[in-house]
Amino acid sequence: MSTFALSIPTPSFPLVRSLDLAADRRAAIEKAWQPVCVARLHYHLSWSSRGKAPVLTGRRAAALRQILEEMCAERGLQLQALAILPSQVRLVVSLRPSQLAASVVRELKGRSALALLRACPDLRVALGGHLAWNDRYALATVSPRQLPRLIERLESVDGSAAVAADETV
Repeated sequence: MSTFALSIPTPSFPLVRSLDLAADRRAAIEKAWQPVCVARLHYHLSWSSRGKAPVLTGRRAAALRQILEEMCAERGLQLQALAILPSQVRLVVSLRPSQLAASVVRELKGRSALALLRACPDLRVALGGHLAWNDRYALATVSPRQLPRLIERLESVDGSAAVAADETV
């Protein structure tokens, strides 16, 4: 993994304190200096519904898509691609080096399951009273060189799944 993070000097940097500047000018400089993330780690993540039941179609798939997009935006994750198949969720996310992949997966799976069961109560009946997701998940790193090809592949898979869902409804 050849990633690194660069940090621009923080407000406690001695040079800023030693400068003889007006208080408002010093405050503006201190406020503008923030840590900068130079690199992101790309992950291909997938998990399936409980028992691989084909329940993620139509309204449920649309609700799950909205839930995952909102969660990623709220958490500061870059959602590169998202494919919702009838029994599987596959996505590519880009994380900062300071974010732990396992924690992100746990939060995405847990919160999305609760929100999806709240939005679609009939899903619990379709799953036979079980939780929404299988216990396991697959997580793989993706190189920046392979990222565009993987995004294109997931978008094509998701597009064909959406067409199939529209034909069955």
